[in-house]
Amino acid sequence: MGYASKTLLEDLLEERPDYPKPGVFVETGTYKAQSILAMTKFFEEAHTIEIEKGLFDKAVKKCAGTGIHLHHGDSAEIVPRLAKQLGRPAIWYLDAHWFPDSQVHGEKPFPLWDELKAIVDREQQDIIIVDDLHAFGRRCLHNGKEDLGSWWEVSVKSLEEFVGPDRLEHCFKHVAGDCVILYLKGA
Repeated sequence: MGYASKTLLEDLLEERPDYPKPGVFVETGTYKAQSILAMTKFFEEAHTIEIEKGLFDKAVKKCAGTGIHLHHGDSAEIVPRLAKQLGRPAIWYLDAHWFPDSQVHGEKPFPLWDELKAIVDREQQDIIIVDDLHAFGRRCLHNGKEDLGSWWEVSVKSLEEFVGPDRLEHCFKHVAGDCVILYLKGA
């Protein structure tokens, strides 16, 4: 698990200097609030989503007075709601993805595809950062059974195909940041 940093933001803007910088930052998986606190000074509006109540409560205290919008709940439900509410382009940092050793997950333990669908459907000129590149293509075991519907089906190619040529403007692997960055075309 990585986190969004000033360096990652600079790299994604440098990769496509002609691409407009969105004014909104949204992350899934607040954890210790490192990413959201690092990003909030670069954006007019910032949102973070955390499903685990203890981590959420700590983040509320840590982020008090910052103007950050904290959301408690399942990102598979909250991302679609935010995608409809936000009327301008955003950077979406998707990092709330279940691993076999994690006991915390929502209705769907692996919300990535639902999150992506909601973002792609909104037809904004968004930038999507999918974290955990190191896990792409991994077959995971959970309680001795193979976990289907998680990392094994994720690859750069599967992300590009899911977004589709009508919406995908550019895609690159940011190995140092352990993520893939997708630049979307606007409607």
